[in-house]
Amino acid sequence: MKNVYLDSDEAYIEFMSNLLHKKGYVSKEYGKSVLERERMSSTAFNNNVAVPHSMHMDAAKTGICMIILDRPVTWGKEKVQVIVMISINKQQRELFSPFFEGVINILSEWRNVHELIKAKDYDDFMDKMMKLLNESE
Repeated sequence: MKNVYLDSDEAYIEFMSNLLHKKGYVSKEYGKSVLERERMSSTAFNNNVAVPHSMHMDAAKTGICMIILDRPVTWGKEKVQVIVMISINKQQRELFSPFFEGVINILSEWRNVHELIKAKDYDDFMDKMMKLLNESE
C-alpha cells in the first residue's frame, strides 16, 4: 500500500495485522503478539524502515504486508517511510528465509529505501524491488 497515514506505530500494527488476518495469513490475535514484540524492542531501523513481526512463527501462511510512505511517520523513537509486517509459518520458514534475507539486505541500505519510496504503485514497487534483488546477487 502507498501513503496510509495513521496515528501511531500501534495503529499501523493493528491495521496491518487485521489485513493479514482477513487474507487468512494470521490469527485474529496476531497483532497482540506483534505489539508484545515491539514493546520489548522497537523494530524500526535508522534507515527509515520498520519491520514489525511476531516473536512466534505461528502464522497460517508466510507473507508480507508493506506500506510505503511519501512522508515519514514516527515509529517509537525513529522516523520511518517503509513498514514491512512479516508473518512466518514454521513449516514455510526454510522456503521463505532466502527471500526474507534478500529483502532485509535491500532495506538495510538507505539508497535502496530511497528508490523504493519513489514507487508509484505496486507494479512499480515490485519492478524496483526485483531489480535491487537481482543487483544484490
